[in-house]
Amino acid sequence: MSVNLYETGPFRHVVDMEEPLTAIRDLLMALSMISETLGNTQGMVVQRLAMMGLNSLDDAEELRGELFDLTHPNRENLEREREKPTVADGAI
Repeated sequence: MSVNLYETGPFRHVVDMEEPLTAIRDLLMALSMISETLGNTQGMVVQRLAMMGLNSLDDAEELRGELFDLTHPNRENLEREREKPTVADGAI
């Protein structure tokens, strides 16, 4: 019986990170929106906290993307697919 590398191991953990990271982004965006309803000083503090969190989240998502590539069970095929021209590149 072979192990499905898409369902177990490091790659699965990387894939499973997507939903929690999305939830964190949603919460920080809500915090940013709430900051707009507060007074000037309080709103600026809350906005700064939200932006700090979003910046850190961007870093975490970039690292997750790198881990996705590094742990992908079919990494060679993934890289070949990414090298193919797309419609956005002018391919028809």
